[in-house]
Amino acid sequence: MDENGKPDEACVAALLFDAGFDGHRIDPASLNGDRLHDDQLLWIDLQGEVGLPAVLERNGVDLSLLRAAPAHSEGMVRAGDWTYLYAAALRGDSGRRTNAEQLVVAIGDRENIVVTAHARPIGFLQALVENEAEHLRAGLLHPASFAASLLDRMLTDYLDVRDAFETAVDRIELQVLRRPKPAHLSELQQLRRHASRLRRHLATQRDMFDGLARPDFSSDLPREVGRHWQLLASRYARTMAAAESARELVNGSFDVYTSRVAEGTNETMRVLTVVTVVLGTLSVVAGMLGMNFQAELFESGDGGFWWTVVVMAGVGLAGISAGLGWSVWRRRG
Repeated sequence: MDENGKPDEACVAALLFDAGFDGHRIDPASLNGDRLHDDQLLWIDLQGEVGLPAVLERNGVDLSLLRAAPAHSEGMVRAGDWTYLYAAALRGDSGRRTNAEQLVVAIGDRENIVVTAHARPIGFLQALVENEAEHLRAGLLHPASFAASLLDRMLTDYLDVRDAFETAVDRIELQVLRRPKPAHLSELQQLRRHASRLRRHLATQRDMFDGLARPDFSSDLPREVGRHWQLLASRYARTMAAAESARELVNGSFDVYTSRVAEGTNETMRVLTVVTVVLGTLSVVAGMLGMNFQAELFESGDGGFWWTVVVMAGVGLAGISAGLGWSVWRRRG
């Protein structure tokens, strides 16, 4: 189902790359039983519940391994001449979306075929098939190198989400520095969950990427292909570090929020302290005036009473204004 509740369209896209020519879409049924040339590469993308094209059946692709992840922790299975990799790609456009979709990448080294299978649309694959495939010259690439480039693009999606995540954190921090609100705390909590989910999706693929970098995986591949896998594993490590730093960004924003709230609380306590001191001083004066002794002040009648009230009110307002003014001056300074 898509985001609107409609069923995702099942489809098969096949692209053939020839050396010196841009890739072009073909009908998988048009391929005969002949083996592809060394300067050709076939990429077939399977989306949804679709049947296995005949060209894949002839070359020994296991449909069951394309449908669901096997019970293997390493995220990698070798069956016959095929290697099946199980990744978690992000769906949709870049941003704060962290919904992942299982992506199976099958590599046929001897057949010069790469197969990708997924249940729902994946953003970067759609962009490749619809917009970029005609400009790719991958005919001379080894199938494993082409698969590495697909996984590299998948990691780019993670970095794009992380960049959008950082932008959202910066925006909230600027708002918090101006005036913290309870709604900011809710947003930071959501971002914290997004960061944890992003890291969790990447962490589930650690065994697969580590396995791709081991010498036993690429021992039968050309040296240049093995280097591509090593570079891919290094990029995964950097992407993982970026995802982990995203959580630290949110933790830092929480510190900024709590500091600003504490600062506001301190300002309130300063105001209350000034008011309390001034009112306490006036209470002492009023208490002194209420003592039982004879003084000319008490013989002034109503006029003396109101003059006393005015003087005490003026002293109180002057004291509070002086205290608040000093607090504002200190904060600005």
